[in-house]
Amino acid sequence: MVTELGEPVDIIKLLQMSWEDRLRVALGMARILVKLAHSSHGSLAMNDFRRQQFVLVDGVLKLADVDDVTAGEPTCNEEADCLQRHPDTNLTLGGKCINHCCSEFNERRNIMNGGRQFVSFFLEHGVPRSLLPLVMKLSSIYTNVTGNTRQLSEVTETLAHMYINGSYLDYSTLKKHRTLYKVIHDADLPGMFDYRCQLTLSANGCSFSVFNVREAEEVCSADTYCKAFILAKEKTWTGRTIVHLKNNFTTPVRTTGSLIYVKPQPG
Repeated sequence: MVTELGEPVDIIKLLQMSWEDRLRVALGMARILVKLAHSSHGSLAMNDFRRQQFVLVDGVLKLADVDDVTAGEPTCNEEADCLQRHPDTNLTLGGKCINHCCSEFNERRNIMNGGRQFVSFFLEHGVPRSLLPLVMKLSSIYTNVTGNTRQLSEVTETLAHMYINGSYLDYSTLKKHRTLYKVIHDADLPGMFDYRCQLTLSANGCSFSVFNVREAEEVCSADTYCKAFILAKEKTWTGRTIVHLKNNFTTPVRTTGSLIYVKPQPG
């Protein structure tokens, strides 16, 4: 038996995560749902599908409690036997009655519950604007069960791929910021001029992950408090660079290899 130490999952923890970390949770959920639908034991149903059944291991969502997982679809004599209404969601699940089994019923119920407990409520907040249509499509699959787990997984993987490779960025908009920032070489602002902002990665400052310097410039330009930013050496799970926004840039500390990008001042 192999064991892993994980953190409990609750709604507050999920909502306090950066959008990038919530995307990783959504990826984990999609992959778990595919495994449940296409296991070596056939289609599996999670009869007690709650956040408490899962843990986060280094930010990756994993199923920890399988006591209420059962194999096999519900039995039926006709398609009406496969209909199940869920008053909390105003959704009626159904499926074709094939060989006295409700085909794809477990898969559809797991998708619905995965949305209720996780993905449907947390991906829209903080999503990059150009990725919103894809997030809405994913939310519809979870909320209305408009696809199967392979389709759900495909949309989720596409969403992650676009975010990781930067293809969601509109460089026609970002281009005007590219050459306007002044660069101070071999300088840093450690522990200075930090401020709090929404969806920050840092507990003490305003930090985001960016695809490149051009995206960092756009983030800083859109924030009235930001006067400069520093690209950190740390990377996130997607390989993106962490940027620290600063509300001033005076008295920098000499640090070999570090760069301060100063926002152009109006006038």
